[in-house]
Amino acid sequence: MLYEVVEIEETAELKDLLKDIETMKFVRVDKNKTEIDKSYFKELVDEYHDDDFEDLMTMRQEGMNINVYIKESGGETKGLVLLMDDDQNQIGRAHV
Repeated sequence: MLYEVVEIEETAELKDLLKDIETMKFVRVDKNKTEIDKSYFKELVDEYHDDDFEDLMTMRQEGMNINVYIKESGGETKGLVLLMDDDQNQIGRAHV
């Protein structure tokens, strides 16, 4: 499968949350077709930490580990990164 469509109920709260987002980038990689492993995932996290991103949240849902990192300056959010990794074959990255 090249992509997955996820339906999200549109609410006033969601609209308010997304109103200031200028760009979003998503990357999804099939670990079975690349040489990506847990050490790559750790290196990616280290790079975000080096770029002043801080850990915001970690969660697990349906076998997917999701880590959220935030970059702030002057009390404003300058960036969010979500790194998603499942136990099977997918790794994903979203920049907001």
